[in-house]
Amino acid sequence: MGRLRSIAFIGVDGSGKSTQARLLRRYLQRDGAAIVEAHSYGLKVLRFVAGRARRGDRSPATAATSDGSARRLIALAEMFDIALYAWARYLWARTKALRSQQPCWLVSDRSFDDVLAKHLQLGTWPPSMLRAIRRLSPPIEMTIWLRIEPEIALARDRDFPLSYYERADAAYSQLSQWVHVSVISTTEIGAEVAACHVRRMLSLDDREPIAGNPWDRVVSQKRT
Repeated sequence: MGRLRSIAFIGVDGSGKSTQARLLRRYLQRDGAAIVEAHSYGLKVLRFVAGRARRGDRSPATAATSDGSARRLIALAEMFDIALYAWARYLWARTKALRSQQPCWLVSDRSFDDVLAKHLQLGTWPPSMLRAIRRLSPPIEMTIWLRIEPEIALARDRDFPLSYYERADAAYSQLSQWVHVSVISTTEIGAEVAACHVRRMLSLDDREPIAGNPWDRVVSQKRT
């Protein structure tokens, strides 16, 4: 029976979450580890409701989303929706671990904490309420906040104005005060260096380096 291990990458757009999740999966898969991927953000079950709305099936109540109480109810539905998805992926990963002789990894590109940071940023619910709602999420062994300066995030992502990245960074900073996270700054380091930091945090540096990966060779040489 294999062991379940889990990691989630959180942070603003452009911080490198998808890249780190991909590099970690590639590193783990070469030894035959079972991998379960998760992207705990955006609509899950509710996407079907959103799809109907996009096709024009909207009621006056649905359109009145600018009202504060309506926004809070919609945000609450979104958080329950994503919590359900996160639990489904967690239970699937645990099931695979029970069936496998190798470790099973649940690797999340974004997590429930990203959803909480979003609503901290928007001020939808007070922090005390969001802290209580976080109890809905499944346990994660390690959450890594890939922190990046807002100006660099803007240069990489370019989907939003600078003020968005500044508010998002402030929300993650607030979140980190009551959620245990490990922090890697990706402002001045490349993806491969950040990936080495991730593996050190997960105690994976005793493994042989990936062939052709210069940063893995550097880590291996330092270790010996």
